[in-house]
Amino acid sequence: MILVIASVVILSETLRTMLQDAFAVLCQQFADAPLFFSLLLAVLVTCCLVRASLIQTMNTTSVLVIGFAAASYRANEHDIPRPLSFEQAAGVVALVYLLGFVGMWAVKPAPKYTNDKYAEPNPDADVIIIGGGTTGCAMAMGLAKQGKKVLVFEKTLEYQDRFVGELMQPGGLDALRSLDLLDCAETETDIKADGYYILKTKKGSEDHVVLPYPERIPKTFLEYLGYSRAPNGTAKQYGRGFHNGKFVDRLRAKVFAHENVTCIEGTVTKLISDTKTDICRGVQYRRKAPAEDVDMPVEQAKAPLVIVCDGLWSGLRRELSTDQPKQISSFIAILMKHPAMEASVPFRGYGHVILAEPSPIVVYQISPTETRVLVDVPGKVPSQSNGDLTKHLLEVVAPQMPEASHAAFIQAVNEGPVKSMPNREFMTTQPSLGRCIMIGDSWNMRHPLTGGGMSVALRDAVLLSDLLGKVDFVDADAIAQARHTFEETRVNHSSTINILANALYHVFAIPDGYSNVAAREDLRESCYQYLKLGGMFSSGPLGLLCALTPKPFVLATHFFMVAGYAASRVLGPVPTPGRLLHCYRVFHEACMIIMPLLERENVTILAWTPLACLINVIFPFRR
Repeated sequence: MILVIASVVILSETLRTMLQDAFAVLCQQFADAPLFFSLLLAVLVTCCLVRASLIQTMNTTSVLVIGFAAASYRANEHDIPRPLSFEQAAGVVALVYLLGFVGMWAVKPAPKYTNDKYAEPNPDADVIIIGGGTTGCAMAMGLAKQGKKVLVFEKTLEYQDRFVGELMQPGGLDALRSLDLLDCAETETDIKADGYYILKTKKGSEDHVVLPYPERIPKTFLEYLGYSRAPNGTAKQYGRGFHNGKFVDRLRAKVFAHENVTCIEGTVTKLISDTKTDICRGVQYRRKAPAEDVDMPVEQAKAPLVIVCDGLWSGLRRELSTDQPKQISSFIAILMKHPAMEASVPFRGYGHVILAEPSPIVVYQISPTETRVLVDVPGKVPSQSNGDLTKHLLEVVAPQMPEASHAAFIQAVNEGPVKSMPNREFMTTQPSLGRCIMIGDSWNMRHPLTGGGMSVALRDAVLLSDLLGKVDFVDADAIAQARHTFEETRVNHSSTINILANALYHVFAIPDGYSNVAAREDLRESCYQYLKLGGMFSSGPLGLLCALTPKPFVLATHFFMVAGYAASRVLGPVPTPGRLLHCYRVFHEACMIIMPLLERENVTILAWTPLACLINVIFPFRR
């Protein structure tokens, strides 16, 4: 069953890829010049209808192609197996005409700005970047290396002690390498991560599976699926754990030292835009005050392009998008202390995912003497002021920690500090404002379970800087086309990480009072056992997890192979009616998790509307 599911998904995705480019070009032509092509189609339809009235009877097949060739007919009416009246022919042609417009509306054309040419006499820079964090620094370096003058605004350059962005996947390190920033993540205090250690603790027993990172970066179709191949010139892959604040400080020190980069410590309060042309011209900002009682004046900075990447708590998101982030759960952060390189974990040098109840726990080392623990809380975080949070950690979480971490975890909870932060997801389109681009967490977020956020942001920075390097910033249309290409191209790596993170979280987290607990538990257990099979069944999913396999169809293939594996476990040894019903519920649960994510990202053939509607009829997933 697993091989059948894999074959169907792979063949269908191959067919979709072959047809997609041709269809997209055709629909893009309709979208770019709707009036011309509408008139052309109307003329063709009219000619064909006139001919239909003369012929009086037509073949169904010939009617369907009359928009592209003259309708064929036969002199002898007895030779026509399915005659159509003029009214029926007109109805079929109208349907074809409607489908043409549907295709036109389905394609989002690149915005055009009436040939706007940037004419500011003395711009402050070629590019203004709002946000000097991981994404902003990477973006600044990518553009500065191409000779662009970059002006970066950062609210504060002080050290930020926070627990986001502490684990870098191999895909993120690969992006840093291409920007010549890899040394910022490879200091003596940073910790090398060689893979993942998945631990299942239940009723006093422990079971685990070790998932090392790939030996090399996958480059072929079979390697993407997880098959090991001969050496291809890339080295053993690894991740990095570190204090995010120290990592960002090193990035800033290197990037801001570049001759083409200037940094202003201050807050951007507003984008300057031309209301007539809907074009961004620059920003308004206030420099950071030297003291609390000092009110700094509002200043302006002008540039042909503004890039917004001001992070999780973006202050400009509401100005550029009507969509808002949605909270999924919360992370409670605890920091365990220990002697140098003697982390209190079962398998040192690996990130740990503990399949706890009701949701997973993530453990990873961030310095030689510190190991981070992130406890996921699906609902409301217990109050810390009245002691409920400490009680929850000691009575609910501590018993599920591995034996090697139990004592260190309790000590860390008692000594504190214990921090918390909401886990949110967010996805929106690029703003309608011309000469303005959003990237990073201000534009796209997912559950941080897989630690893929920085990898997505860094790959976005590499891709966008490469595209903009070929653009003349004077031309607004050229910038708009580059932004359009960026949106279409990034979907491979971004959707893979987005879907994987949110889908894995919903598989491993079972909220209290969930209606279909048995099916969800079977799916979670089957996912764990699937990884234990080894070979492509573990290396394929891990390639997705470490951001080295930017292929959504590989993710869909493995997910439904897990569902098929779960079905085979449920049906055996004898497929009774009760087991068949439970098998249906497992597949239904899998579709409820993955299908909304595929539809939202609009990737793989499973997101194709007719097929998605069919799946929804069999396994209802739309709520």
